[in-house]
Amino acid sequence: MITKLSVTFLVLNLLDYLLTVFLVSSGIGVEGNPVLSQLNMLGLGIVKVLGGFLVVLLFGRKKGMMSVLTGGMGGVVLWNMTLL
Repeated sequence: MITKLSVTFLVLNLLDYLLTVFLVSSGIGVEGNPVLSQLNMLGLGIVKVLGGFLVVLLFGRKKGMMSVLTGGMGGVVLWNMTLL
């Protein structure tokens, strides 16, 4: 079952990827995760999208956990936006 919270998490996850691609390709920022920084942008996108869906699959029905994860992803997106 897809909830509004799960959709919000996935949208934030996509925004994180898009902002990361923009910031890295513009030379403004770098990928902070040392494992993900080794991937090209396509590989990074695949990992982030699949990871987002995996999180929703595992925790989507646990409202408390999804609230924490969505808040955390919101913080990541907010951080990326401060770099613009």
